[in-house]
Amino acid sequence: MIARKDLTVKTLSYFHHFHTPLTLQQIHIFYPKAISLHSLEKHVKLLCKEKTLHKDFIDIDLYYTLGGIREIDRYKKARALSKEKTQRAQTYLSSLERVPVIQFIGLSGSLAMDSAKENDDIDLFIISADRRMWTARFFSIILAYIMGLKRRRGTRSDKDKVCLNLFFDGRDVSIPIEKRNAFVGHELLQMKPI
Repeated sequence: MIARKDLTVKTLSYFHHFHTPLTLQQIHIFYPKAISLHSLEKHVKLLCKEKTLHKDFIDIDLYYTLGGIREIDRYKKARALSKEKTQRAQTYLSSLERVPVIQFIGLSGSLAMDSAKENDDIDLFIISADRRMWTARFFSIILAYIMGLKRRRGTRSDKDKVCLNLFFDGRDVSIPIEKRNAFVGHELLQMKPI
């Protein structure tokens, strides 16, 4: 049971760093070892009883956190802000959907987890048609410039600007071995398709 406690706390502590509580299903997705949802649920309930984890409802979903009720309240505000940011980018996203060489668009980063902060940018994940990645990248950048949404070069974050951080060619969507790490893994698992 101690190993499960450590792994559950470890799973939630990564997201606690970003002030993001998780549902039971999200804990299950990010859990580092195979475990049944039923076993995880029993374990999470025990951790709540011990007051290691805190829980609260957001809309109709039950969320768990290491950070207590303040983290849940902060997350509620971040969710509303994330929806606003996504709406601001909707014209751009709709334009990208019309580019024939773009096959997939997904939100990544803080918007994907509904935990955006005021100054966050809008991270996108794009998959192009086979051998059309550079064409897809070209149109994505040009549209962002035209619409005033292109993130400035050299900035780590640019409020409400588009960050075109993950591009893949449709013929090979695997992550290069040298870039396989926990951060990239989380980015892919938490991505939301548009």
